[in-house]
This record gives sequence, structure tokens and C-alpha cells, in this order.
Amino acid sequence: MKAKITLTLDDAVIEQAKIYAEEQGISLDEFIENCFKSLIDEHNDSETVV
Repeated sequence: MKAKITLTLDDAVIEQAKIYAEEQGISLDEFIENCFKSLIDEHNDSETVV
């Protein structure tokens, strides 16, 4: 299931993210989702390492 959200970000960050996503051949939505997933995975991995 997908949900819409509203983010308020610095204009320069948005432009850089759009450029990066285009260079990678993915949508801005995909890029942001991948970033969130990566951060969540890193967080979960760091919690399980004991």
C-alpha cells in the first residue's frame, strides 16, 4: 500500500535529489523511498549487533 506525504525541504536539496534520481534512472519517489529504507535497515542492523 502506498501513502502520500508532504515534506518541506530546502530547495537546493530537492533539486540535487531530482538530478541524482534522474541520473540513476529512477523517480524522485523511488529515490526518497530507497533512502528511507536504507536508513531504517542501518538502524535495525545496528540494534541487532550486540
